[in-house]
Amino acid sequence: MIDGLIEEAYARGTVRAVTPTPEGHDQYLLDRVGDPTRREAPVAVRVRADGRFSLATADGGAISIGQVAALCGLTGRIADRTQPFPFRQAR
Repeated sequence: MIDGLIEEAYARGTVRAVTPTPEGHDQYLLDRVGDPTRREAPVAVRVRADGRFSLATADGGAISIGQVAALCGLTGRIADRTQPFPFRQAR
């Protein structure tokens, strides 16, 4: 499910940044739904090197994948596959 959410976030242009963590995970910073000026803090989602969900945080606490989807307006269904999907960052 996390790969579908991240891919959808890329397709919608809501990925602010992707950075590696000290643990070797990729951390995606996602825009919240209804925040086009990016004034609110992003939702941080960590994905392990094997592509599995590790941790998501928002407003100072851990949240679930479902809460990520709700906060970011994502469904996990990929609507547009015309753009390439850079799931793993080159290091």
